[in-house]
Amino acid sequence: MKLTIQLASVPHHPELVAEIWQETNMIAEVRLHEKNNFIIELYPHPTQACWSFKLDEWMKILTLAKEALSVENL
Repeated sequence: MKLTIQLASVPHHPELVAEIWQETNMIAEVRLHEKNNFIIELYPHPTQACWSFKLDEWMKILTLAKEALSVENL
């Protein structure tokens, strides 16, 4: 199960967001709210009770999202 990031400008947030996707399902949005204050919004699974990921994979994608947003906001 591969997780990917898509940087996006969305109408419900003034900041750029990093959307986290698993295939065609959006799992979360990460955004830089204030200097070094990152916010994550998690979305429910469309057909199951919950999402399940390997911890290392989840930590890696969150780190990549944080890094991508930090670079975009320099």
